[in-house]
Amino acid sequence: MYRRLTLFVGVLLIATGADARWFASAEFAEPDSRPHKLALLPPHAEMMKQKMVMTEQLVQEAQRLEAITTDAMAAHLRDRGYEVVVIDQNAVNADPELQELVLKANSRYEEEWARIVRKPKRVRYGYYSVGDEARILAAALDVDGLIFTRIVATGAGGGQKALRMLIGGFATFTRLDASIVDGDDGAVEAFYFAQTETGYAEITKKAQKTMSKLTVKTLKKYPDIDAKLKVKVPTQEEIAAIEEEDDDKLMDELEALLEEESSPEDTDS
Repeated sequence: MYRRLTLFVGVLLIATGADARWFASAEFAEPDSRPHKLALLPPHAEMMKQKMVMTEQLVQEAQRLEAITTDAMAAHLRDRGYEVVVIDQNAVNADPELQELVLKANSRYEEEWARIVRKPKRVRYGYYSVGDEARILAAALDVDGLIFTRIVATGAGGGQKALRMLIGGFATFTRLDASIVDGDDGAVEAFYFAQTETGYAEITKKAQKTMSKLTVKTLKKYPDIDAKLKVKVPTQEEIAAIEEEDDDKLMDELEALLEEESSPEDTDS
């Protein structure tokens, strides 16, 4: 699990800077076809320090970030006019059927997230989908849209060869990703993301302030409920060019570096 997450960190650091960015489909741009009643699923946060081991303390701090982000996102979207249903993790755990639906949707989204962070522009033309898992969950929750949120906070100063080689020896940042998924067909209609140079050490001291600001930064361009969003619709030539992009070499190199760093006890999950 942590080897896989380190791989994501390497890609995230290469792919983006500190500025907020977003990509959306033509369907999301129109007020009438954009989801209005949103289920805010429990965020997933990963906090990485030194050798990338999620200790019990890091797990608790990650849960704190998740709670702060949930409150900030719900407030921001409600201010824009949307109806937001916050899905509490404790409620999910208490309902076996709901727990299974959320688990399946999250597992399917993890697969897409790994692809979205590599090529987010493809969101513009409906390339990504969470499929039936999202559609079934949305129906069970009586919403027309789902929000999947991921948080990565790290302060890795020399523990991973892959990161050292890619960014020159130090990686300290916090990143927030939010995907809006249509409840009718499971398509990922929009992807918002931003990061800050604030890393693990500082964020644990100023979690409320940092995550609240990062949430606002991430969703700054999220449209009001009745507003039309101006999006770039790719031409056929652009779509063809995107399809021809090949970043498999980058991923293979990262995987190889991480394999070299793995100890006998390291396992995938």
